[in-house]
Amino acid sequence: MEKSIQVGNIKIRRSNVLDKGEKEQISLLVSVCNIADGTCNELFLTNEFNVYPEMPCFFRAYVEEGNTEPGLAGILIIYGDQEKMAEISAYVLPEQRGKGVFHALFHTALEYIRFFGYSELEFKTEKAYPAAGDILKKYGAVLIRKEYLMIWREKEEAAKGSGSPSVVRQAQKGDLDVMTEIQAEAFGDTPEMARRYVESSYQSSDTMLFVIETQGRCTGCCCVDTSGERAMIFGLCVAADFRGKGLGGQLLRESVKIAADKKGEVSLCVEAENKNALHLYESCGFREATEYRYFGCPVAVIDR
Repeated sequence: MEKSIQVGNIKIRRSNVLDKGEKEQISLLVSVCNIADGTCNELFLTNEFNVYPEMPCFFRAYVEEGNTEPGLAGILIIYGDQEKMAEISAYVLPEQRGKGVFHALFHTALEYIRFFGYSELEFKTEKAYPAAGDILKKYGAVLIRKEYLMIWREKEEAAKGSGSPSVVRQAQKGDLDVMTEIQAEAFGDTPEMARRYVESSYQSSDTMLFVIETQGRCTGCCCVDTSGERAMIFGLCVAADFRGKGLGGQLLRESVKIAADKKGEVSLCVEAENKNALHLYESCGFREATEYRYFGCPVAVIDR
């Protein structure tokens, strides 16, 4: 349910879901900011992986000026797939910056972050727009990690055959238990968190879920989100005792081919320090598009 709050001349609308029109408005605002700032971020406009689906996670700001109908001036999104850490992405139109829009968005969202018991924050920014980091440092946030957004550039890569006896196919309900075990081990997630990701991906109409099967056993999996302009691959992993056998590359290439046929462009994210994964993605035709920079701080250090 959508609700609104007035902060000076800024109206903040908050909700836990978005309709098609709201998603289109946000996508347009992000596109304008990306062009102005030289950035290319992609936003995940759903709460399906959030621990608390009832929590407002979409905050939209409208600046009231004169008698004109206020348009969307800024957005803030909370991605809360963990119980104690919330990730924040925010955008403000260039002509609306310096008017307190981010401050109003952030402090409105902060009330819910505290209410639902989050103790740590991560702010997602891009290297191409260093001003964001300067703003966040005023809130006590420090740079904690870097990540690359990579976009698939070489279409011929996906057509390469592997010669492997393993088979890539869409996941079935009977695969979910094994997929949960593989993801929990690969990413260090709790079984509950891994299960939530697997089940949400399986049930989502915007997500394709693939597994690679070796000698009748599910030995790896990955997800493809198709809700945005580009298909986004995430959750790629292989069972520990089958790593180093080329299964990750086979799973990625065949998933990319299907995703590209559906959406045209395909992207994924990788931690800057994960050199093995970076090498795999580059060998499959992905190239770095931008560097994400994450600034973190405890919720407790932020002034009320």
